[in-house]
Amino acid sequence: MKCRHSFLIVVLFSLLPLCVEGADSTFVKSGEQAFKVEAQKGVNSLFNSSSYAGLGLVGTGLCVKSYKRNFREMRNRSFPSFKTTVDDYIQYAPLLATWGLNLSGVQGKSSFKRLAVSNVSSALIMAALVNGIKYTVREMRPDDTSPNSFPSGHTATAFMAATILHKEYGATKSYWYSVAGYSLATVTGVCRVLNNRHWVSDVLVGAGIGIVSVELGYFLSDLILKDKNSKKNSKKAKIGY
Repeated sequence: MKCRHSFLIVVLFSLLPLCVEGADSTFVKSGEQAFKVEAQKGVNSLFNSSSYAGLGLVGTGLCVKSYKRNFREMRNRSFPSFKTTVDDYIQYAPLLATWGLNLSGVQGKSSFKRLAVSNVSSALIMAALVNGIKYTVREMRPDDTSPNSFPSGHTATAFMAATILHKEYGATKSYWYSVAGYSLATVTGVCRVLNNRHWVSDVLVGAGIGIVSVELGYFLSDLILKDKNSKKNSKKAKIGY
């Protein structure tokens, strides 16, 4: 029975990129063109498939929380001495790629200003959610080092970064940007578990928070920038009058 639960959890991890790379898109229609068409529908909407994917990951993480020790037992049997620091670095890779492309002149979905405001908003929302929950729940890490395991900050950061890359370039240029970004984010989450630093539920909920934070961040940035633009237009109208 325990092995069955552990197997199901492994399957969940393997499906993570597929769950989220379809955010704001539909791969099954007709390839990349369908991906782009779907991505352009309601680009400023808070309620879209990306938001639902993020909420789904949060819900899944909460559902498998009672099985977290089963997965750790499997981890201890299969990878007892696993140790890597790669997750400390690749969590930022999709975000660095986004800014690298932008600064090199490859135009994404957003202007430089909107990208900056959206990124800062997303990061602030993500940090507030992760740390607020961490220091309220105070769940002990699997390695018993500190009571701030739930949710995973590394994974939240990685999926936030991957979702930004997806929105800026995966949904407008090529879905392979999304595949690469979410694959790196998934590797980050898996490494957090194999490093014995997080429970499976920490990682799934962290992934969901990262995705939802970006949707909230872009929605908020649109409100901020639209408000500023409306004020500028109002001033111009008065001057003209």
